[in-house]
Amino acid sequence: MDLHTNSLEVMPTLNPAMGVIMKRKNNELLNLLAVHHQKKRETNPAYSLRALSRDIGLPQPVISLFMRGKRRLTAYMAYKIGVYLKLDNDHIYRIIVVTFEDKVGQDLHE
Repeated sequence: MDLHTNSLEVMPTLNPAMGVIMKRKNNELLNLLAVHHQKKRETNPAYSLRALSRDIGLPQPVISLFMRGKRRLTAYMAYKIGVYLKLDNDHIYRIIVVTFEDKVGQDLHE
């Protein structure tokens, strides 16, 4: 997966924790995190979601709910996950903007 893509469209994504296709704006970050977690588990089968959460610096329930599609991404979560995945600042910023563009648009039109 190209980490420096200009296209951050809303696309269906496979959520590995749920095994379902979801339509989410933050699917790119979710996919990157899921792939990273899977690679860690291949080298260390005992690498848990708790360990991933500890390494990211976010509470385990937050990561678990996000990966299962039951919690929305926040700007802080996006930042922490992006830094952990070593994404450049512009990429993290674009993910945050795309995630919250509807909310910002609503605020501007009111």
